[in-house]
Amino acid sequence: MRIKPVYMHIEPRKALNKAFEKYNPTLMGWSGLKVIGDKLDLILKLKQSNPTADTSALEREIDLMVYELCGLSEEEIGIMEES
Repeated sequence: MRIKPVYMHIEPRKALNKAFEKYNPTLMGWSGLKVIGDKLDLILKLKQSNPTADTSALEREIDLMVYELCGLSEEEIGIMEES
Protein backbone atom coordinates (compact mmCIF):
# COMPACT_ATOMS: atom_id res chain seq x y z
CA MET A 1 0.00 0.00 0.00
CA ARG A 2 1.37 3.41 -0.91
CA ILE A 3 0.50 6.54 1.03
CA LYS A 4 0.23 9.70 -1.00
CA PRO A 5 2.43 12.49 0.42
CA VAL A 6 -0.40 15.02 0.25
CA TYR A 7 -2.40 12.96 2.75
CA MET A 8 0.58 12.69 5.07
CA HIS A 9 0.70 16.48 5.21
CA ILE A 10 -2.97 17.40 5.43
CA GLU A 11 -4.62 14.68 7.51
CA PRO A 12 -2.42 14.93 10.64
CA ARG A 13 -2.96 18.71 10.69
CA LYS A 14 -6.73 18.19 10.59
CA ALA A 15 -6.48 15.61 13.36
CA LEU A 16 -4.32 17.95 15.44
CA ASN A 17 -6.75 20.85 15.04
CA LYS A 18 -9.74 18.65 15.87
CA ALA A 19 -8.04 17.20 18.95
CA PHE A 20 -7.39 20.67 20.36
CA GLU A 21 -10.85 22.13 19.63
CA LYS A 22 -12.08 21.26 23.11
CA TYR A 23 -9.02 22.66 24.90
CA ASN A 24 -8.36 26.29 25.69
CA PRO A 25 -5.43 27.32 23.48
CA THR A 26 -4.61 30.22 25.79
CA LEU A 27 -2.98 27.74 28.17
CA MET A 28 -0.06 27.50 25.78
CA GLY A 29 -1.01 30.15 23.26
CA TRP A 30 -1.64 29.82 19.56
CA SER A 31 2.10 29.93 18.93
CA GLY A 32 2.41 26.73 20.96
CA LEU A 33 -0.08 25.02 18.69
CA LYS A 34 1.90 26.19 15.68
CA VAL A 35 5.10 24.76 17.16
CA ILE A 36 3.39 21.40 17.67
CA GLY A 37 2.15 21.47 14.08
CA ASP A 38 5.60 22.41 12.80
CA LYS A 39 7.19 19.53 14.72
CA LEU A 40 4.55 17.18 13.32
CA ASP A 41 5.32 18.39 9.79
CA LEU A 42 9.03 17.82 10.38
CA ILE A 43 8.40 14.26 11.58
CA LEU A 44 6.32 13.56 8.49
CA LYS A 45 9.02 14.97 6.18
CA LEU A 46 11.70 12.91 7.89
CA LYS A 47 9.62 9.73 7.71
CA GLN A 48 8.74 10.41 4.08
CA SER A 49 12.40 10.71 3.09
CA ASN A 50 13.57 7.91 5.42
CA PRO A 51 10.86 5.63 6.88
CA THR A 52 13.30 4.30 9.49
CA ALA A 53 14.36 7.76 10.72
CA ASP A 54 14.44 8.09 14.51
CA THR A 55 11.92 10.78 15.38
CA SER A 56 11.49 9.78 19.01
CA ALA A 57 13.02 13.02 20.36
CA LEU A 58 10.59 15.14 18.33
CA GLU A 59 7.70 12.89 19.34
CA ARG A 60 8.69 13.32 22.99
CA GLU A 61 8.76 17.11 22.61
CA ILE A 62 5.25 17.00 21.14
CA ASP A 63 4.04 14.79 23.99
CA LEU A 64 5.34 17.24 26.59
CA MET A 65 3.76 20.21 24.83
CA VAL A 66 0.41 18.42 24.58
CA TYR A 67 0.55 17.56 28.29
CA GLU A 68 1.14 21.24 29.03
CA LEU A 69 -1.63 22.32 26.67
CA CYS A 70 -4.09 19.97 28.32
CA GLY A 71 -2.99 21.02 31.79
CA LEU A 72 -2.26 17.47 32.89
CA SER A 73 -1.00 16.81 36.40
CA GLU A 74 2.11 14.71 37.08
CA GLU A 75 -0.17 11.81 37.99
CA GLU A 76 -2.13 12.10 34.74
CA ILE A 77 1.11 12.34 32.75
CA GLY A 78 2.31 9.16 34.47
CA ILE A 79 -0.86 7.37 33.40
CA MET A 80 -0.38 8.56 29.82
CA GLU A 81 3.27 7.48 29.80
CA GLU A 82 2.39 3.98 31.04
CA SER A 83 -0.21 3.37 28.33
